[in-house]
Amino acid sequence: MATTGSATTEAGSGAPQSGRAFGLSIEADYPVVGLGPAPDGVPGRRVELRQTTAADLERAWRRPDRTVVTERRFPDGRLFLQIDHHAELGYRIYAPRFGRYSVSADGTLIYAALPQVAAWRHARLLFAQVLPLAATLQGLEPLHASAVALDGRGIAFVGHSGAGKTSVVTHLTSAGAALLTDDVLSLDVEDGVVRAHPGAAFSNLDDSLVQLLTPIERERLGPLIGRSDKLHVEAKVDTEPRSLAALYFLQRPAEIPTLTFEPIEAPSPGLLMGSAFIPYVRTSLRAVTQLTICAALASSVAVFRARVPSSVGSKEFAEGVRAHVRGTLEASSA
Repeated sequence: MATTGSATTEAGSGAPQSGRAFGLSIEADYPVVGLGPAPDGVPGRRVELRQTTAADLERAWRRPDRTVVTERRFPDGRLFLQIDHHAELGYRIYAPRFGRYSVSADGTLIYAALPQVAAWRHARLLFAQVLPLAATLQGLEPLHASAVALDGRGIAFVGHSGAGKTSVVTHLTSAGAALLTDDVLSLDVEDGVVRAHPGAAFSNLDDSLVQLLTPIERERLGPLIGRSDKLHVEAKVDTEPRSLAALYFLQRPAEIPTLTFEPIEAPSPGLLMGSAFIPYVRTSLRAVTQLTICAALASSVAVFRARVPSSVGSKEFAEGVRAHVRGTLEASSA
């Protein structure tokens, strides 16, 4: 996993770029680290991504009637993330050292005021918050989930932080599965089938997880482009949306002796909505989207609760998932 030059590239220069992420077809007027390819003939909801200055963005947002919908701070009180809303302007997203963004109310236009830092740093905020918000506003449903394409079908993993979503996806992709997304999974429904869309061509990995892999497995993850508290990898993502075949809700650690997969018959809307990303968007359009996806999940997707004891390591867990997925898919197609 060699480091590439992208790790030190700064914002503000370079050619425009077209790409795709979270079910959005993106036209950017600057190069974006981690933007997946836009395959020919695959339509998507369009987004324009335009660079601006912090002064111009803030000038547009000097509105007394804007409201703060999300605020997160470090333990010492410093601001980590703030998201504002205005009925006409849409949303403003700001994280010190990661940039400022303005997202239009319909999710089709994004202005980016980028700090002079390595390009992968401001890409983290773009993929972690900005594009998932635009996808939500355009009728897609992002979940806090990771996913791969295995044998051509989407397999997703939902769970709280530390449950093992990234670990299981990393082991599966290092063994040959195609990465769909590392942390945010965008869903929609087409002809009654739930589709899982590729996310960012970008992964954030714990060094301790990467150390468990062989050199060949590390190379399959993609080149290392930066380091912070995690390793940041420019990953190769799948090129098209996949029908979602299985969805696993991870429970770890579980007070049981062995890894267990329990079917969830007719999953309730609350189970899905409890894993929804971008919780501050509450519109009638989103409510309809969520209920539509819940109905399609119940009729077309195998849903399981994966109970993982503390004695089962991440690689063993991934091997158990692979065996269970293939057994489930073979049984359903028999």
